[in-house]
Amino acid sequence: MADWSQVFASILEDHKSDFMDAKDNPDTRAKILKTCRDEILDTPQANNPSIILPDHLRMAIRQFWLPDLDSEDRAAEQARIDAAELRTTQRQISAEEREAVARPTQAGDYVKPWDAFRAAQRLFKDEFSAVDKTTRDVTDKKTLGQRTKTANEWWTSLSKEKKQEAEAAAKKWNDTGADKEKKAVYRKKNLKRKTVEYLGMLRRTMGIHAVMLVAHEKGSNSIGVGISRRRPLPGVLYVFPGDEELGPAGKGPAG
Repeated sequence: MADWSQVFASILEDHKSDFMDAKDNPDTRAKILKTCRDEILDTPQANNPSIILPDHLRMAIRQFWLPDLDSEDRAAEQARIDAAELRTTQRQISAEEREAVARPTQAGDYVKPWDAFRAAQRLFKDEFSAVDKTTRDVTDKKTLGQRTKTANEWWTSLSKEKKQEAEAAAKKWNDTGADKEKKAVYRKKNLKRKTVEYLGMLRRTMGIHAVMLVAHEKGSNSIGVGISRRRPLPGVLYVFPGDEELGPAGKGPAG
């Protein structure tokens, strides 16, 4: 079997310098790769059974030219190659499998509601990381601002299908939240503090000293809320049945 790169060496050489000169211009390089590939496929040798062409010819051409690039350009091109290979791999993974792997596991991950933009960065984490590496020095914290710009540009370029997948994942995560066990741990550690903070906000902004708050979802994005309030005794945090971790035992709810 003949090596394809040797058989088509002259065509590869004809386009290599143009590819090298198009540094920092991915669109131009993409056109050069397509032209080179098409010229190879138009030759009689391309149909010769003794010559086996790579399954992804444009990617193979890019990798063949990689050693001739300068170190900075080579690193950027390698990152693009890695990102492209990841996209190919991800197409073979179902949306359900991807969501299960990306699903946040800690209760604290759900404090801020999920949106499609944030969910996409988890679902397609490796793809975004590969793109991020091409735009900044990821070891330099001063470049974090560039990461935000890259994330927005990457999100804009995502396909409609991937955005819909991210929207579905965000909705599912917001509906289900963390696992029951993680919720219990988070509640034990944070319920008292969060309740005190909320009571303080009501007192400062509305003059309400809330003793009991009952809220439930009514559907259609509406919430029913009932508040029983009174001025509490100084330094006493009232506790509700089943929520003993809120404060000292024996301080039951006010009537």
